[in-house]
Amino acid sequence: MIALRAFLGCVASCSGNFARQHERDYIMQTICELTQHQQQDNVRVVAMECLNRIVSSYYLLMEDYLAP
Repeated sequence: MIALRAFLGCVASCSGNFARQHERDYIMQTICELTQHQQQDNVRVVAMECLNRIVSSYYLLMEDYLAP
């Protein structure tokens, strides 16, 4: 949970990571899996906040993840 909140705070400074496809894929897979976390509601909430911030910050890179 602490790591997830820390990531939420630094999404804007992760542009180098989001520029590389394999790193972006790993980040998106991890965050999307956390939105389905079964144990704690607050993990899902913070993961959704991360997802929101990622899409807001890197919208042009999100085409592969925003399938119709």
